Amino acid sequence: MSAGKVAVRILLLQALAGPGSLAAQSSSPTDTLSDLSAQVGGSVVRISLIDGADEEGNGTGFVVRRDGVVVTNHHVVDDAPSKMVAVFRDGSRRRVLGSLALDEEHDLALIRIERGDYPALSLAESAAIKVGQPVFLIGSSSGLDQSLGAGVVAALRPDGFPEEWKKRSREDGEKIVSGPLVQHTASSSPGSSGSPVVNLDGKVVAVHHSGIRGTPIYFGAHADALRSLIAKTDLDAKPRPLGPNVTRNLLISVAVFVALAAVIFLPRRWEEFRERSRRRGWAR
Repeated sequence: MSAGKVAVRILLLQALAGPGSLAAQSSSPTDTLSDLSAQVGGSVVRISLIDGADEEGNGTGFVVRRDGVVVTNHHVVDDAPSKMVAVFRDGSRRRVLGSLALDEEHDLALIRIERGDYPALSLAESAAIKVGQPVFLIGSSSGLDQSLGAGVVAALRPDGFPEEWKKRSREDGEKIVSGPLVQHTASSSPGSSGSPVVNLDGKVVAVHHSGIRGTPIYFGAHADALRSLIAKTDLDAKPRPLGPNVTRNLLISVAVFVALAAVIFLPRRWEEFRERSRRRGWAR
């Protein structure tokens, strides 16, 4: 049986079992997906990475606070061009002003866009996220905005990837994303990083970040990881600049300053020391 037929059957079962869900409120699985896309899609943005006048790449994000707080992946904005734009479903564009929180460990980022009144997504409660439940991903796969992928929660990995997996990743020099993770089968492709993975009620169960090439195996940061990041972040703070290797550039600037100081001041100090030494008979 094809993945599409499986998804349809799952939706039908959900419609029978869950009277409060979107599936129960719609006349068919197709209506359910249309309603879900309409409900969630308005909160989803393409994170356009602009170099000069051209878009050099993209990721995905979604609004979690109506005034313009957006969630995406750390790897989307890390080392990205300094100019980034959030593109909404209706084509409207809002400048990315900077970051509020960068969480490389869980591959999450909270960024701020120009203030407005945007539709925001809610997070699913931890107990409501279960293996086997239908989930849907909406993002900018391969730069194609509002792409919808359907699947299920394949596994919950509260401790992250298995140790053997982590070992291979370390040997290959790859970054290891920590748990908790949601493993899912909602199809995606590059450009969908940062997409919301939502349940039938349109609530976020995970933030998609990766997958195994050539397989229907994908991963996202569990809603609990995002909830924790939001809880410890001052969402009203002034956003910090984003750009290519901001930390590295800062360190380079400091190194250059120290080098210049050494070139300018050390010779002078050395001569002063030699002069004092001569006066005291320490040097000839």
